[in-house]
Amino acid sequence: IATQLREGGEHGIPGLRAIGLQLPSRGNIAQVSMNVERPFETPLASVVAAIAPHATITETELVGLAPAAAFDGYPDDIVCRNRATIEDALATRA
Repeated sequence: IATQLREGGEHGIPGLRAIGLQLPSRGNIAQVSMNVERPFETPLASVVAAIAPHATITETELVGLAPAAAFDGYPDDIVCRNRATIEDALATRA
């Protein structure tokens, strides 16, 4: 999945860096770890939609902060652990 979806892959998404990992300690599930380098051009909903035909998505996780716009259209039925936006972080500092 990672090979197909990363920029330059068969179904490449612009600005997406991806690697696939097997996680035998978690029941041999797979994880697709990604960096979305252009979140305004590639909202997270489009990344999730691109993965869905290939695998069941049980959850996602955000490491760091994303602009709120990156979550436009993000599916309500998929949990995103550590969901935090740049705007939320700035608001708490004010």
